[in-house]
Amino acid sequence: MDNFEEIRRDRTAQEVEGYLQLVVTVTNFCPVSDRVTQRVLDRAIQALDRLDWRYEADSESTFLRGQVYRVYGRYEEAINCLNQVRYELHNDLHVWLALAWCYKRVNRIEMAIESLEEALLINPSQAIIHFNLACYCSLEENVDQAVTHLRNALEIDPDFRDLIEKEADFDPIREHSEFLSLVDLLV
Repeated sequence: MDNFEEIRRDRTAQEVEGYLQLVVTVTNFCPVSDRVTQRVLDRAIQALDRLDWRYEADSESTFLRGQVYRVYGRYEEAINCLNQVRYELHNDLHVWLALAWCYKRVNRIEMAIESLEEALLINPSQAIIHFNLACYCSLEENVDQAVTHLRNALEIDPDFRDLIEKEADFDPIREHSEFLSLVDLLV
């Protein structure tokens, strides 16, 4: 691939990342109709289609496609893309976090937990991994593991305590004594 083609490929990837950023950032700050969100995500998919048509799909474009599908709510398609790249991009925690997030949305909690356990092997010092594992273990009503991971998340980043009260994933274990003891220590 010559220099011009490489630049074109990089710019298309940046375009897709921009669409994703736009959807995620804007919808966090102001309500946007689903129709507008879908149009933006459709443009991202079209850009990826152009990229993959012009060049053979690589791990970066497949990962981006997985992220677009994840944001779009097309979780099975996202899972397929993310599974294609999970070992090529093995050290990229975003792959494992996105994969776990999608597995949760299709009620495959055990697979979500496995994905996050893989992420822990890569970097055990990320609070978000421990926090999400606590959530998913809670959904499985595995109180011991949920509390252990929540404690680890809070030791790494105490700001996660602000999320506990509103996190519905903790509802299955919210009344368990171990969970209550940990939460009482935080107050």
